Amino acid sequence: MDDRSTRSERRISAVIPTFNRAGLVERAIDSTLGQDHPPDEVIVVDDGSSDDTADRLVDYHPKVRYVHQENAGDAVARNTGVAAATSEWIAFLDSDDCWTGDHLGRMHAALEATEGRADFYFSDTQLAPYDGGDATRVWDDAEFSIETAHQLADDATAWALLRIQPMMLQSSMFNRAAFLGSGGLLPRVPPRADTHLFYAMSLGRPACAVAGIGAVMTADDPSTRLTAQFSEKSTRYWTSSIRMYRDLLQRDLDLSTDTIDFFRSAEAVAHWRLARLAWSARDLRGCTRHLGSSARLDPREFASRFVGRVR
Repeated sequence: MDDRSTRSERRISAVIPTFNRAGLVERAIDSTLGQDHPPDEVIVVDDGSSDDTADRLVDYHPKVRYVHQENAGDAVARNTGVAAATSEWIAFLDSDDCWTGDHLGRMHAALEATEGRADFYFSDTQLAPYDGGDATRVWDDAEFSIETAHQLADDATAWALLRIQPMMLQSSMFNRAAFLGSGGLLPRVPPRADTHLFYAMSLGRPACAVAGIGAVMTADDPSTRLTAQFSEKSTRYWTSSIRMYRDLLQRDLDLSTDTIDFFRSAEAVAHWRLARLAWSARDLRGCTRHLGSSARLDPREFASRFVGRVR
């Protein structure tokens, strides 16, 4: 029998990866400890920091466990935190962000109401006002909403395939066994690891949306945010996208024809974008290769973009 439906008290571990954010990570930790439904443990994974993070956190609080690893990236750090956790449920937070005070309370209420039937639960996220713009919510950007306190989907495929996914790691809580069973976060696609995880854990699988803001992102450390390191103008972003789509298509997933077509078309777009970047770099061989791959994967998408570009 699945113990997710039989336990009245379910343990939650908070996992916070950090790298050279000694001045910020304490705020993130305090936002977890100050929850209306506090986590049973807080695991901070130090991804090889060279500042005084270790000195600050080793004896920070009885509930806080400090784990150090050699620098390997945030995906590996999160996976390390999940592996070290002792709880059935894992809630992520970034070290430069913070949770709203009732985040875990709402998560726990949804967990109990659904008897833990979802593989993961997610709330909305308040985005940081980067580059002087107005702060927005992820659900608004994704044009996603629910009418009740929580909504369980037995198959969350449609949510994951929205133009913008409404899920973000720092506002989500995962069943640990389901997370590990999916393979966790894929380190070789650093700009797309979170997107890949939500695809892998949504396609044909149950998820639950929980109303309200879970996490508030900040612009306090803009130098290390992924949008600064891996923008859509970078070759690495689109190369990682191709790896992501190929991995999903090669997995033992019962994908519908529409979902397969969606990923093939998305891979075609990634090759198209790489062709444009290669052209700008005067790499004619690379440009031709990516154009050929784009046309092979989705002739209609390729033709539409090619004609539009010519015009």
